[in-house]
Amino acid sequence: MKIETVPQILRTTFLKYPKYVAQQYKNENKDFVPITYEQLYNTVLQFASGLMSSGCMRGDKVGVIMDNRPEWLVCTFGILTVGGLDVPRGTDSTVADLTHILSISGCKIVIAENKNTFSKIIQARESCPLLETIILIDKVEELPEVAGIKVLQYHDLLELGKLDFEKNAPDKEILKGSSEDIATIIFTSGTTGLPKGVMLRHKNFLAQIPELRKIILISPGRSCISVLPVWHSFERECEFLCVSEATTINYSQPISSVLLPDIQKVSPFVFPSVPRIWEAVYDAIFKLMKKEGGLKYKIFKAAVAVCTVWKENQLKLVGRWLKVKKSENITHPLSALLPTILLFPLHILFDLLVFRTIRKKLGSNFKYGGGVSGGAGLPRNIDIFYAAAGINVVEGYGLTETAPVICCRDMRRPIFGTVGTPLPCLKVKIVDKNGKELPQGSEGEIWVSGDTVMAGYYNNEVDTKTALTDDGWFKTGDIGLLTINGELVLRGRLKDTIVLRGGENIEPVPLEMKLQESQFITTAVVVGQDQRNLGALLVVDEVSLTQWLKEQHIDYTSLEEAVLLDTVQSFYANEIRNLISAKTGFKSFEMIAKFKLLTKKFEQGVELSAKAEIMRQKIAVIYEKEINDLFVGNI
Repeated sequence: MKIETVPQILRTTFLKYPKYVAQQYKNENKDFVPITYEQLYNTVLQFASGLMSSGCMRGDKVGVIMDNRPEWLVCTFGILTVGGLDVPRGTDSTVADLTHILSISGCKIVIAENKNTFSKIIQARESCPLLETIILIDKVEELPEVAGIKVLQYHDLLELGKLDFEKNAPDKEILKGSSEDIATIIFTSGTTGLPKGVMLRHKNFLAQIPELRKIILISPGRSCISVLPVWHSFERECEFLCVSEATTINYSQPISSVLLPDIQKVSPFVFPSVPRIWEAVYDAIFKLMKKEGGLKYKIFKAAVAVCTVWKENQLKLVGRWLKVKKSENITHPLSALLPTILLFPLHILFDLLVFRTIRKKLGSNFKYGGGVSGGAGLPRNIDIFYAAAGINVVEGYGLTETAPVICCRDMRRPIFGTVGTPLPCLKVKIVDKNGKELPQGSEGEIWVSGDTVMAGYYNNEVDTKTALTDDGWFKTGDIGLLTINGELVLRGRLKDTIVLRGGENIEPVPLEMKLQESQFITTAVVVGQDQRNLGALLVVDEVSLTQWLKEQHIDYTSLEEAVLLDTVQSFYANEIRNLISAKTGFKSFEMIAKFKLLTKKFEQGVELSAKAEIMRQKIAVIYEKEINDLFVGNI
C-alpha cells in the first residue's frame, strides 16, 4: 500500500516492527520506561476513536498545547488518523499567543497538557467561539467546570475510544485521506512580526523522508533523543523520520544537568538540536577544563588549537571544505597537504589525551550517527571544534514553510562551511532583487520549490501572495549562495540587513556569530540601522567573566557593577577588536564602534523565540534605551 498520509507511516512500522521500542519516557523514579510500536499504534487508534466519539470530524482543527512527552505522538497521530488538522504550540505560550493562534485557526477541540495551560486556554476562550471541548492530559482529582465547554481527561477519552472502537473503526479511518490534505497549521515563531499559520500538507512531510534516510544515519532499533519543542516543524519531521525507521524516541530536556545523564543512559545514535544546545555543551566543556586549571587546562588548550587547525586542513585536503571558486579544487589540497602531514602525530596524541574522554560523554553509539543542528546557523568555531574532537555534528537548513528541511549535510561525508546539498525532492535557486536567477558563487535570496513547500498561510492571502510566486517558488527571505558543487552556504536574512547612513549594507549574523566565539560573550546582537556605524548588545558569560575578575584581583559587589568598570570595558573592547578586524575578514564599515554589556541572559518567549532564535523586533523594544545610548551624539 502506498503511504498517502503521515499516520500511515506509523501503521506501516507497526506491521513490520511491532515489538520494537517507539518511545521512552521517564517515570517518577527518573527511570526510562519503554513503549513499543504495537502499544503506540493501539493507543493512537483508541485516542482517534475517542476523538470521533467526542465529535471530531474529518477537516476539524484541534489545538495541541503540549511539550515533548509520549502523549504528544498519540495526540497528533490520533488527530491525523481521523482526518483532522492539528494546531500545535508549547505550554510556554502566553494567553495572547493562544488567543491569536486558536481564534484564527478556529479550533473546535483543544488538548491542554496541564492545569496551567488549561487556565490560559480558558482566558483565551472569548476569542474562540468555535471551541467546544478541552482535553486535559495530566490527571487531576476534580475536573474544572466551564460553562459551555466539555472538559475531558486524556485517560477517560482513551477508555471512551476503547468502548466505541468497533463503531468508529479508526483502523479503517487511518487508511483514508490523500497526500494533498492539510495535516497541520503551524504558527511561525513570530521573530519578524505576528505568527502566521503555515498550512502543511501530508505530502510536504512525506516527500522528505526517503531523502533524509540517506543522509541521517538511523535504522530500525536505533535511538534518538528529543529535547526540542515538539510542535516545531524540525522536531516533528525528525519524529516522523524516526517512526518511519522504527527508531526509539527518548524524551529529555535541554538542560545540561538533565540532558547529559540522559544521554549516558540511552546512548542515542542521533540527536536533533539547535545551535544553542551545542554552544552550551561547548561552553560547559571549556568551563570545566578551565576550572581544572594547571597542566590539564594547558594541554586542553593546546589540543583545541592544534586539532582544529589540523582538521580544517585535513578537510580541505580530502575535498570536504566549501569551494566557491573552481580554482579551490587545486589551491585547497596544495595549501593543506603540509600542515595535515606535520600536525597528524600531535592530532593523534591529543585525541588520546583529551577528545576521547569528551566523546564518551555522548554515549557509546554517537560515533555511529551524530547530531543534527537546525533552526539557526552553527558558529564556525563550534562547528570545527566538534569535527576536531571526532564528534559528528551536521548542520541543516530549512523553514516552517518548507516542512522544514531544505538541505542537510550528509552524515557520511559532510561538507564543512555549508548546510549541505538541497534535497532531491525540491529545487533551490539564488535570485537577485528582481527575481533573476544568479550563477553559482553569487549571493542573493534563496528561493525554493517542490513537494515540501507549504500550501500557504491560513486565512492570510496577502502574506501568501508575498511569499509564493505564481509558479510556486517560495521566497525564503534568507541570503545565500551555491558552491561549485551545489552545496548551499547561508549569509544572513534580507530583513536583518542593516543599512548605515553611508549606504553600506551589512548582514549582522556573521558578525554576531564571530563575537560569540569569545568565551566571555553568550549572545551578541549587532545594531545600527540608519546610523553612521555599528553597535552591539553583548550578553556576558557570567562564569567566564567572574573567573577573569577573580584572576585579575578586581573587587566588585555585583556583576551589574563589574561590567561598568573601565578595566572590564577595556577588556571587552579588546575582545571585539581581536574578533572583528580586517585580519579576520571584515570590512572597515563592519567594525563595532560601541557596545553595551548586559548581565541578564536572553530568555525564550522574551528575547528569544521557541526555537531560540533572536527576536530582533522585541529586542529593539526591550533594549530601546540601551540601543539609543550607543548612538548618542552620532550625527
